[in-house]
Amino acid sequence: MPAPVQREWFSVKSAAAYSDFSVSAIESALRLGKLESRAVKIKGERVARRIKREWLDAWIEGRPVETTETLAEQIAREVVRLMREHQ
Repeated sequence: MPAPVQREWFSVKSAAAYSDFSVSAIESALRLGKLESRAVKIKGERVARRIKREWLDAWIEGRPVETTETLAEQIAREVVRLMREHQ
């Protein structure tokens, strides 16, 4: 029997379930920049945040995680891309 597949990316709700923190605690950490996330396009136009397991584990353990692009930068890049598509 194959080993269960471990999730690499979490929604805010899934991150809360995985970490045993509340959704509001996860959202607060994201808002304060203590936990990283990425904007991803889901089903066409909808943009959702996803949290990488490595970042979530580091946040749970209180370790800082270095990333290359902030959520704000990602959203700005996505907005520019969408604007170009609709010109």
